[in-house]
Amino acid sequence: MDVTLWVGVPVQAGDVWDIVAEGTSGTCAVGPSRLTCPTEGLVTFRWGPSSADPANDRLIVGQFALAPGEHGLAWALTQQERADLERWRTDALGAEDPIARKDAVYALRPWTWQANGPLPATSPPPIPAGFLAAMSQDKVWTVRRALVELCRDLRDPDGALEEELFDTLTTLAGDADKRVAKAAEKAIAAAAISDRVPAEQAWERAFNAVSDPGASGRSAALTLAKLGSALPPGGDIDPEAAVARTLAAHPEQAWRVWAGWKDSVQYQDAWVQTLLTSTISLNQGLVKHWAKFDADHLAQAIRSWEPAAPHSERFRVLGLWLADTPNDELRSALELP
Repeated sequence: MDVTLWVGVPVQAGDVWDIVAEGTSGTCAVGPSRLTCPTEGLVTFRWGPSSADPANDRLIVGQFALAPGEHGLAWALTQQERADLERWRTDALGAEDPIARKDAVYALRPWTWQANGPLPATSPPPIPAGFLAAMSQDKVWTVRRALVELCRDLRDPDGALEEELFDTLTTLAGDADKRVAKAAEKAIAAAAISDRVPAEQAWERAFNAVSDPGASGRSAALTLAKLGSALPPGGDIDPEAAVARTLAAHPEQAWRVWAGWKDSVQYQDAWVQTLLTSTISLNQGLVKHWAKFDADHLAQAIRSWEPAAPHSERFRVLGLWLADTPNDELRSALELP
């Protein structure tokens, strides 16, 4: 059987090749931030290089001893790095001063970030199970807002935190403070697109929430729009139903949702009329898509919307966007030469 250790080695310290595995029955397979070793018994991992300065010596912290079939997470840290991480995690959860809690979250963020932090992007983040969920219950909105930023950029290459990350962001997306909720909704979409939370679950949550009034529903619409690049339609992923729900609850946002799924949602006269007559927005990509594939229908909709001069600024913008259309009906409707 094998054991697998996902391990974070700070970039300036070395890499996974500097870790020694003792107790294996063969050669370990080495991957980005990962060691997989054959064994018939307990395998213990330790840091190989030593330093002239004991303060720079590293220990493998976490699950450094694994039995056959086990999968562990660990980090190669100096004494100071261990102390800093423990202090930040403790302060984030327990400091009396909310500024100290918020600062601790921001101090942890470089260690959990996808890029530009002490650890490679392939490393597990030094965040224990339950930490994100506990932080989401903080009573001060600035702390919860800082947590959104940590979650937004959290790397999770082995998926150990996937469920907790999604549940935490879902909790924060329903936050009573709009500043927290809006940021969390955007973070859910970003995490789903980058495959750090299940895109199907993000869709279901946003689809159910888009009918909510106010900022919550508008933010959910943004998630639905962005998921167009992460999910294929079919089954529970019904882009047409998503556009219909958004159009009924938040017509302005329907432009973005439809644009995100323009290849999957057919042109519908009634919907286009609603968008033209009941909103103040436009979407260039969506309008050009209609001009390419449904030019005659779009021309009819424009004539019904603004049949004669004087025309609105939106009419003028449509004319600029579609100035190169070869369709005579559309050119006539837009009064193009």
